[in-house]
Amino acid sequence: MNKLFLFCLYSFTIFYDLKLIFNFLSFSNLALFLIGLTTLLKKDILKFYFNDDLDKKKINFLIYCFFFIILITIIDLIHQLPINDILISFFTKVCILLILPFTYYLYLKKKFNFLNHLNSILFIHSVFIFFQLLGYDINISNLIPKNLLITVWSSDIIINENLKRLTGAVSNPIFFSYQLLFIFAYNFIEFWQTKTKKSFLFLTITLLFMFLAQSRAAIGILLPCIFLSYLIFVKFKIKYIFYFMLIFSITWISYINLIPSIENYLPYLTKTISISDTHRTLTNYYISLGIIKESPFIGINPSEAWNIFEKYSETNYANIYSRNEEVPTHHNQFFFFLRYYGLIGLFFFIFLIFKIVFLIKENNIFEYKYLIGLILMLDIAYSLTHNNKLISPWIWIFINFIFIKKEQKIK
Repeated sequence: MNKLFLFCLYSFTIFYDLKLIFNFLSFSNLALFLIGLTTLLKKDILKFYFNDDLDKKKINFLIYCFFFIILITIIDLIHQLPINDILISFFTKVCILLILPFTYYLYLKKKFNFLNHLNSILFIHSVFIFFQLLGYDINISNLIPKNLLITVWSSDIIINENLKRLTGAVSNPIFFSYQLLFIFAYNFIEFWQTKTKKSFLFLTITLLFMFLAQSRAAIGILLPCIFLSYLIFVKFKIKYIFYFMLIFSITWISYINLIPSIENYLPYLTKTISISDTHRTLTNYYISLGIIKESPFIGINPSEAWNIFEKYSETNYANIYSRNEEVPTHHNQFFFFLRYYGLIGLFFFIFLIFKIVFLIKENNIFEYKYLIGLILMLDIAYSLTHNNKLISPWIWIFINFIFIKKEQKIK
């Protein structure tokens, strides 16, 4: 089972671009299917998860998450989405949910802590980064020969001579940076705890890779999320707010002064924010305005999104951003749930976040409390400008740690 989970861990990260025969059967979905199938067939896993819960917190949380999945599935049915899309979405989310008992069983029963393997992901990315720095546009996708079994998905945002954005083992700098955020959180907490040269090295490499990926969102949210998660989940003190303001001001002034020196090397990171960067926010605003007026409770079918946008957006803006995508990108998970599941879906989604927040606060292990709190803040903040959503496997393999008690912690 340990090896199975390592395959799943790499499928969620390194093998993100790979698909098996069918488009929907990505390695990530294949890994989820294997986790779900193993959890259901191996009765010891669910039995252990449910029996080892004196205060019923894990059970109640699992039930609420399942209720939330049922709710958004019912809304999808009301919107008359294709039944095969609904079924794939439903079973994918159920399998994501089953990550909780699966990883809990591995941690406590098999004494397997996958956190110790996160830097192996970083190492694999570093091999590709090395060649990309030399000018080779290479990632996992390029290494797979054409065949009928394994196909690849490639992003249109790849390393090129204009952007110079590096992507590690995957083809998308946005998803690469998303992985790095969680690995950074782990190495940050590890360095906080140990103060070793090794942990500092991994922390520095992770931060360096974020700059090479030129992810403005990932870099920009680090300091705010580090301080905010500490204030919320560890210890709240007014003086820490002043520390943050001071450090953030110094960092921002330094960045502004460094722009002329680094803009030739990191052009995307230093480029001026324009309509190409803000159009998604404005698109979300106009579509959300239409949702509130026309279908506030359950949202709309994705196929109606462009019509809503064109009906409620300003004429000048509508001309700038036309139908160059099948569905307007949401680039914000709150707007995503408002758009397609209405105020009902948005309310229960926010309630899910609050349940996670309170469960984190109740945890009595400092490093897990701070780590999962920081990861949650990073995920939410990153989702304000990108398409990542809380119901995704990469974050749920971490959420399980909120249920680990101090006496159960593996050293």
